[in-house]
Amino acid sequence: MEAHLVHFKTPHGNLTADEAIDEPDGIAVLAVLFEWGSADHLIDDMVLQLGRNQTAAELKYQPIDFLPKNTDEYI
Repeated sequence: MEAHLVHFKTPHGNLTADEAIDEPDGIAVLAVLFEWGSADHLIDDMVLQLGRNQTAAELKYQPIDFLPKNTDEYI
């Protein structure tokens, strides 16, 4: 599975992704790859909440929740 964490620079925060991408410092996207398994309780919880007609904007998760415990090494 893959999750994307999309970040807009504050001065560009009111732009759409299509507009921000035209700015040299307007947008940053961090992709996180992971395997679905029994230890993925965060993802299970998110899927259950979305199944209850909650939108992604209503979910209360921190971006750090999606990152590996060891962030010293990246692929």
